[in-house]
Amino acid sequence: LDLRQMGLAFFPREICSLQGMLDLNLSENEMRTIPVDIGSLTCLTKLKLQENLLSKMPACIGNLTNLLSVDISENEFQYLPNEIGNWTKILRFSAAKNSLRELPQTIGNWEELIDLEIQENAFRTLPKTIGKFLKLKKLVANDCEISRLPDEIFDCPVLETFHLDGNQLQEIPHTIWKAHRLQTFTFTSNKVKRLPIEMGKIRKNIKELAMTGNPIIAPPRDIWTKGTNATLEFCQHLLNARTRHEFIYSDRELGSYPIDVELLVDRPPNENGDQGAYGAIKVDLSKNKIRRIPENIGANDSMEVLNLSSNLIASIDAAIGMCSRLTDLDLSRNELSGLPSTLILLTNLTLLKIPENKTISKFPDEFFERVLKLTLLDAEDNRLSEVPPEIKNLTQLTHLDLGRNKITIVPKEIGELEKLRILKIHHNQIQALPSAIGRLMELALFDASDNKLTTVPRNLCRCTKLVECRLDANRITQVPIEMGKLPI
Repeated sequence: LDLRQMGLAFFPREICSLQGMLDLNLSENEMRTIPVDIGSLTCLTKLKLQENLLSKMPACIGNLTNLLSVDISENEFQYLPNEIGNWTKILRFSAAKNSLRELPQTIGNWEELIDLEIQENAFRTLPKTIGKFLKLKKLVANDCEISRLPDEIFDCPVLETFHLDGNQLQEIPHTIWKAHRLQTFTFTSNKVKRLPIEMGKIRKNIKELAMTGNPIIAPPRDIWTKGTNATLEFCQHLLNARTRHEFIYSDRELGSYPIDVELLVDRPPNENGDQGAYGAIKVDLSKNKIRRIPENIGANDSMEVLNLSSNLIASIDAAIGMCSRLTDLDLSRNELSGLPSTLILLTNLTLLKIPENKTISKFPDEFFERVLKLTLLDAEDNRLSEVPPEIKNLTQLTHLDLGRNKITIVPKEIGELEKLRILKIHHNQIQALPSAIGRLMELALFDASDNKLTTVPRNLCRCTKLVECRLDANRITQVPIEMGKLPI
C-alpha cells in the first residue's frame, strides 16, 4: 500500500485491518502519531514512515516480527521502544535525521541486519549490543554527537563500511583489529588525537581511510596526511615493535618525532592480554627530518638504544633524562647547539655519539662525574674548547673521538683512561701533549694530525700496542727515536 505524499495528518486506522499487507509506505506526509492498532499488521515486511512529524512509536510495534526493512528517517523521534528488538528478521533500518538520544540495547537481537543508517541524531554513544550484528556490512552514523564508541563495535565480523564523520569522537577503540573486512572507514571532523596502532592489522583490507579535520598528533601529521597506505604502514611498524621491542623507521622523511613510540607503554592488558606494556627497547629514527624531540620521549623507560642520527634536531627536551635504561644514544649529524642538562641522569650510557653537530661547545655540568659507564664517546666536529680534567672518571672508556673541535689543551688526566684503545684529537689547536699519554697501555690508534704540535712526548713510546699513529700536518721537527720500536 503506497500512500506517500498524500498530505495525511493522521495515520489511517483503517489500514490496520489489512492484516495480510506486506509493504506499507506512508512517507512524506504530516503524521504525528502511530496508532497502537499497527501491532496487528504482523505480516508486514516493509515499513516506510520517513519524512513525517512522528515523535513516538508504540510498544506494540514490536509485534511486527516479520519486518525486513524499516525507514523512519526525517521525523522527530527521541527514543525508540525496547520492543523493536523483536524485529529479529530485519535486514535494513534507517532512522536518519531524527533527534534520537539513544538506541535500545535490545537491537542486539537483529542478527540478520545488513544496513544500519542512523546519521544526524543526538547519540553520545552506541549500545554495546551492536557488536552482535553478525551480518552487518554498512553502518552510517555521521553528524551525531558521539563522543565514545563501545569496544564491541568492531565485533561485527563482516562490517565493510563505517562512517562516523562530524561527531565528537575522541578515540577509536583498539578493538578495531577485529574488523578484518573493513574497507571504508571515515571519521572526518571529530576530536581524535591518536589512532590505535592496532589499525595496522587491517592494513590489507582498508581501501579508504578519511580522517581530516581531527587534531591528530599520532601518527605524526606528515605521516597521516600522506594517506591511507602511509598511515596504516606506520601503525604496522608500531605493531611490530610490540613483538620485537624495537621500532625502526629510518630514511622515511619523517618531520616530527612520533610520540606513540613512547606511548607503546600506555595501555594496561585487557582480559584477553591483547594490550599491555611492550615498550620499544630499540628506537631507530635516523635519516629523517625531525627537528625537535618533545617531552614525550621520557614516557618509555624501557628504551635502551635510541638512534636519532642524521636529522635536523635543534633541541631535545629535558625529559630524555627519564630514559634511565638508555645505554646507546646516537645524536650524530644534527643541528644541536647544546646538550640537555638532564643527560647526566643517563647513568647507564655506554655509547654516546654527538659528532657533526657543529656548534656543541661543552658537556653538561657534572657529566664526567655522573655518566661513568661510557665505553665510547664521539664528539667529533663540534666547538668544544676544552677537555675537562674530570674525564679521568671515565675509566671504562675505550674509544674517544674529539677531532675537529677547538681544543687547545689535553689534560694530564687523560692518562687515567687505562682501557682507551682509540684516541682521536685531530684538527684542533693543540700545541702540546701531556707525558701522561704514555700511560695508555691499551692504545692502538692515536690521531693527533692537523694540530699545532711541535714535539712528541717520549712517553708515547710506552704505548706498545700502538699500531696506527697519525701526527701529520703539525709543526713537529723531531720524533723520538724510540718510536721506531712501536709496531706501527
